[in-house]
Amino acid sequence: MFYRNAGFAASRPILPDVLRSGSRYEKWRQMVINQVVVDRITPYGLFDRNADVDVFILEVTKRATVEPRRKIRWPTTPITHRASVGDLFGVHVGSVVPHRHQQRGIRVSVPYIHSRAIPAWGRVSRIAEQRRFKGSLFKPPFVAIRRTSRPEDRYRATCTLVTGGRLVAVENHLIVCCPNDGKTKTCRQLLQQMKKKETNDWLNTRIRCRHLTVGAIKELPMAKIDRVGR
Repeated sequence: MFYRNAGFAASRPILPDVLRSGSRYEKWRQMVINQVVVDRITPYGLFDRNADVDVFILEVTKRATVEPRRKIRWPTTPITHRASVGDLFGVHVGSVVPHRHQQRGIRVSVPYIHSRAIPAWGRVSRIAEQRRFKGSLFKPPFVAIRRTSRPEDRYRATCTLVTGGRLVAVENHLIVCCPNDGKTKTCRQLLQQMKKKETNDWLNTRIRCRHLTVGAIKELPMAKIDRVGR
């Protein structure tokens, strides 16, 4: 739909949610806001029953002049003054891509986790599955979050606490949150946070794609953590 408003062309296109929230489309979003004023972004949900794609409505007004060098923040979620997950954790995608990485590199096999081998909302300290891997490994304790989920799922970010004394190879379908203070207690706090309804609501506003992103997890507001004890 296009119409005229105060001499500017305006539109309300319906677009796939990946353009709004996907990490690979940052350049596209910057290009858009260099050329238009974003009046409103409204997540809509599934396009229809036959198209398994979440969409959003983008209401914009075209700028009088294009501003290609101006860095403007793409509006996604309300600004919060609470600490975020990214302030308290290092957040990474698992390094192992099973169909791409052959089992080679170090001579000794290392513990290996993937989304099908760890219990939801549980704790893993002894990892039975092993593999050889020459890429990045992660030091416990950390929280492993399943990347694949849907907005209608009970939990958008299902987690597992990983502890133990050995470095761990992690599949790329998991997001790894390593606490900056190295404490298991901080990891447990994150698990509790991920179970809350407000976390589901926030993530469903921030991103409705089938894969959670590192950026979305980093931006997630985090409850205050008690620093006493381990």
